[in-house]
Amino acid sequence: MAPAIDSIRCPACGQNNRPGRRFCPQCRVILAARIADRARGEEILASNIVRELTASTGDVRFGAERELERKGISGPQRLVRVEWR
Repeated sequence: MAPAIDSIRCPACGQNNRPGRRFCPQCRVILAARIADRARGEEILASNIVRELTASTGDVRFGAERELERKGISGPQRLVRVEWR
């Protein structure tokens, strides 16, 4: 008998995901679009996880932090401004 694979439900739509994936592919795209919509002119925003994943490289500088309320998902997501100039 094959071992059971624990699936994780997408917190936005409830779809079963592959192990290690929090959001389904469709909801990831929607979340990325919501982040991009919050950016002001000539501003690049990234999720806090991007900052955490790139911190050790020192190649990317980040600025002010703000929060994004996500429809259908509890709790805000922290966004950071990417300093690109």
